[in-house]
Amino acid sequence: MSPRLVLGIIIALGAVVSLGALFQRPAGRPSCHPTCDGRHHAAHAPADGHERAASPAAEQLEVTDIVTGKGQQPQPGGAVVVEYRAYLADGRLFDGSHLPGKPTRYVLGTDSMPKGLQEGILGMREGGHRRITVPPSLGYGATGNVERAVPPNETLTYDVRLVEVP
Repeated sequence: MSPRLVLGIIIALGAVVSLGALFQRPAGRPSCHPTCDGRHHAAHAPADGHERAASPAAEQLEVTDIVTGKGQQPQPGGAVVVEYRAYLADGRLFDGSHLPGKPTRYVLGTDSMPKGLQEGILGMREGGHRRITVPPSLGYGATGNVERAVPPNETLTYDVRLVEVP
């Protein structure tokens, strides 16, 4: 092979390796769902299987509007129809309205949804899409939820679309 061809191959391989590094997700941030920004991966469960206490910094409800809706806003005690997906801190999906295959109707303040999810839905507008990060104190707390496979002291992330305020 000619030296120019060898040099061209080396340069091409270097470019491919450099471009591949640009598109890799940073270590410790698995790609858990298409809209993942990785913020909810900060509170991973310990590898030893022991319960972990929630850090004080992680005790605030976080809401991020992905799409701001233009319709009605829900009121405390009012009904909402939502599509949602719920993720554990490690990115595993544990619940969602896509499982039964249709939007779900809830009454805010009276149903069994976590308090943080209810608070995060308030202020949305019909047609809106919001990511809600719920700390343990506003989620399932120190007991978790065995039925839904939510461990104790788990930070939860919900991707919610507000379909209707009936």
